[in-house]
Parts: sequence; structure tokens; C-alpha cells
Amino acid sequence: MKTETISYKNEISFVCALLTGVAESSQVYPRITAEMFTSRELALIYKGIIELFNKGKAMDYTLVEHEMRAMDNDLYAEMNGLNYVADGLLSVVDDVHVTTYADIIVDEYQRNCLRLLAMEISGKCGSRDIPVEQLLQMATTKLEEIAGMGVNSASTRQISEIGQEVVTHHTRLLENGGTSVGYSTGLKGMDDIMGGFMRGEVAIASALTSHGKTALSLFMAVQIALKGVPVYIISLEMSMEQLYGRILMSMSTVSPENLRMHGLTETEIAVAKSLNETTLKRRALKK
Repeated sequence: MKTETISYKNEISFVCALLTGVAESSQVYPRITAEMFTSRELALIYKGIIELFNKGKAMDYTLVEHEMRAMDNDLYAEMNGLNYVADGLLSVVDDVHVTTYADIIVDEYQRNCLRLLAMEISGKCGSRDIPVEQLLQMATTKLEEIAGMGVNSASTRQISEIGQEVVTHHTRLLENGGTSVGYSTGLKGMDDIMGGFMRGEVAIASALTSHGKTALSLFMAVQIALKGVPVYIISLEMSMEQLYGRILMSMSTVSPENLRMHGLTETEIAVAKSLNETTLKRRALKK
């Protein structure tokens, strides 16, 4: 067994999480590549896992070993296949840390690349035959390459996995008698036009100043929040207190004049307290 450095321990935890199936390869691939590993043995196992994943096959130890043998039979025999990580497999509990392991692998790989680049630049700086402009261009290009290594690939997934989620969503909608594919805006006419708010889409409300964009947006946000969907509001023109006032007026009979100028009556204060402690507290709206 290889001397267990911190990097090695991280890599073996990462690989074992994928081998046991508690973590999906789509969570880390293609962000993590085999060349990022410091251990060639673990790199071979990872290659086998990814080869299986790319073929659309479920995790299987026998099939992973088959891929490993096909890629490097000598190294496979030297490490005795997956027996190399037998102890590590027993310590895997869940996939909570697999993306953190991936972050560390990327971090270490980038650091090593930077060290090598520094040595290369230092060596070439001693040659007067290489113009400074050329050195700077080379350094800039390679730094950009290093910066782009391991860019998060959370959006890279198998099409079959996405398709299954779409089918599941529509099946649930049908079973629950839903009439809108997205999150309902609370306005039937708006839902008929846009189908509600869809995941991954950005909806833009455009109009002249003081034509009700904020009021409309707040109304829809409140309607969605009341259904238990988390809502996050960002405003560049209104304070949190002003936004709260708009929400309060839309959900109660509190007087706009009293709220803004004269002060709330005792009855209106009681209404605001009740709203705060019930509906708004349960369906927290955050700015």
C-alpha cells in the first residue's frame, strides 16, 4: 500500500465514494480527470469508473475491473484490482463530502501545475534569447489554463437522468391535479401565458417607472412562498421595511396612509403582529 499522504487519503475517499455507489459520477465528472490524481493506482480505478459511466452502465465492481484491465493490465495486476482499496470501501458512509474531496483534488493539482510553471518560467528567464513579451504571453496563457482546470460541472449530466426527472415531475403534477407546469404566479391569466415560473429560466418584468413592476413581483413572490416554496427577494430601490410594508398591505386591510405617514392604529398593529407570527413566520420571505 502506498504511503498515505493527505492527498492520497483524500483521493482514496473520493474514489471509494464513487465505487460504492453512494455518490454519482455525474456529481464530479468531467470536472475531475484522471491526470489530477497523485496516485496512478487510484487514477486507474477512476478511469475505470468513468469509462463505465460513459457507457451508461450502473456501478459494478466486476465491470470496473474489466475496464481497468483493458486500459493497463500490468498496473491492474500489480495493485490486485479493487482489492487495492478494500479497506477504504468499508469506511464510506454517504456522499456528503464527495464534492469537497473533488475540490481538494482540483486545488492540489492546480498548485502542482503552478509550481511546474514557476520552474519553467524561472528557467526560461535565464535565456536572453527569449523576449520578455513571449515569456509574459506564455505565462498568461498557462495561468488561464490552470485557472480553468476543474471548473464546476454541476450542469453536466446524462440526458437519461434529466429525462427521468422530467417524467417524474409531470407524473407528480398529473397525480396532484396540477394545471401549471411551473410554480404558479397566483394570477391565472399570467399562468396561462407563461405556465408559471420554470426552474432554470429567468423571467423579466419590463415597464416604465411607477407602473407596478415591484407590486406585481411582490404579489407573485408572496403567492409562491405561501405554497411552501422558498423565495428570495433582492431590491436595489427599496429597503427591507418598505418591502415588508408592500407585503403587509397586500395581505391585510392595513391603511397605506397610516403605514407611511400617520402611524398604524392599535387594530392595525394587532393585524401586523398576527400576520408576522403566523403566515410570514411559517413562510419566511428573505431579502
